[in-house]
Amino acid sequence: RGLDIKSTVTNLLLSHGWAEERVLFAESEGDYETVAVYFVNQRRYKELIDKFIAIPEKDRGARDELVYRFASILFQHEPAAFVSMLVRPTFTTIDALQIFPSMVVPTHEKGSHMKEWIRFLEFTIRARRADTGKIDQDSRERREARGWTPEVALSNILMLYYAETAEEDRLIAFLTDDTTHFDPLFALRVCHDLRKDRAVVLLYGLLGMHQEAVDVALATGDVQLAYHNANRPSSEAVRRKLWLSIARAQEAAGKV
Repeated sequence: RGLDIKSTVTNLLLSHGWAEERVLFAESEGDYETVAVYFVNQRRYKELIDKFIAIPEKDRGARDELVYRFASILFQHEPAAFVSMLVRPTFTTIDALQIFPSMVVPTHEKGSHMKEWIRFLEFTIRARRADTGKIDQDSRERREARGWTPEVALSNILMLYYAETAEEDRLIAFLTDDTTHFDPLFALRVCHDLRKDRAVVLLYGLLGMHQEAVDVALATGDVQLAYHNANRPSSEAVRRKLWLSIARAQEAAGKV
């Protein structure tokens, strides 16, 4: 009477040096922390990931806490397996904003860590888009007033990565995606500092700053882009003004 069976069995297994059996017993008792610590100490990271995947639904709360706790070491040693675990449907309870700090890698890293970090970031943004649905058509003009919601913060991170490392076409495709929730003012500062001129023109246009868009396009010698932006305003008077500025620039350059 009053016997603590779990402690008794655990101590018995330990006294005989049966570490594997002790871990199996801990797992059967739902003591996943003991399981996790054992596999980390053994440097058997892939096996720990498989153990996390096998944890039943009723224990997902405890599982998620352990995923947060060991995210850094698992991502460091098994980036592909760790991200593949996170994108499984049974891991939708993981808060991406809470786990991302454990997965940060330098932007100059070209190996598997950066590839997997971006894979999880892109997956997270797609999943959040699916949850929130399509944004309405005039939302681009109102984004700066929304603040950095989780969706905006994640999209800003991905935008920054594309701006620093990717071809500009990929950045442009991201910025023109109607379902992308990013802060256009932040994007404008980033693209301006990194001299992503086409992206700067696009962002000025999205912000309704059409004269600035035309001026940058002309400054970079892209007359066709200037023409495109001159036609964007709904106001005929504004369009006329923009076309006049293009004509004056062309005349000053001796092209008229």
